[in-house]
Amino acid sequence: MSPRDFEELSTEMLGVIGYQARVTQYSQDGGVDVIAHKDPLGIEPPLIKAQCKKRVSTIGSPEVNQLIGTQGSGELGLFFTIGTYSRDALAIEHQRSGLRLLTGEDIVTLIIDNYDRLPER
Repeated sequence: MSPRDFEELSTEMLGVIGYQARVTQYSQDGGVDVIAHKDPLGIEPPLIKAQCKKRVSTIGSPEVNQLIGTQGSGELGLFFTIGTYSRDALAIEHQRSGLRLLTGEDIVTLIIDNYDRLPER
């Protein structure tokens, strides 16, 4: 699976759990790979900005802080990775409401729980 495919899978998972989601441009995205929201037009809060890293290595606090830096007032952050997070990154998640760091295990659980609703590809 390419990094772009991982972004698309993350977008599809958000879609099956009730969000309207779209992938941003692939390069020079400013640290935001997916934009998601509940309403069909994407104008009602909350807006969710997601970063997707298809890596099995540990994601550190600098990468989590980069995502936080993209958030405006009232926006939420979501980080998808196949790997795990450093202790410092997890501390940021615990201190900051509206931020969720999903591990590979979380993603597998989402896929299994929603497998029948995901696109066939």
